[in-house]
Amino acid sequence: MVASTSVGAAFVQVMCAEDDRAHLVAFRLYEEGVLSGRGRYAAICGRTVLAAAMATAPGRRCPLCRASFDSRPPDLAARYQ
Repeated sequence: MVASTSVGAAFVQVMCAEDDRAHLVAFRLYEEGVLSGRGRYAAICGRTVLAAAMATAPGRRCPLCRASFDSRPPDLAARYQ
């Protein structure tokens, strides 16, 4: 899932191998993580997420990411329900 705001901020949902939760990562930080080859990404909740295998089924959404996301403009927050 990728969501974007009217000001251009985009987020990617990344499954965490450590807590089995779906976290939101700013697309710019996701790109940096991919380029580094480490498989770790800074989520908007503050957690450093170790990405699960791509075949991993989506899990529960991180409540802290959701709370951070819900404080953003309403049109964007509605996409992460």
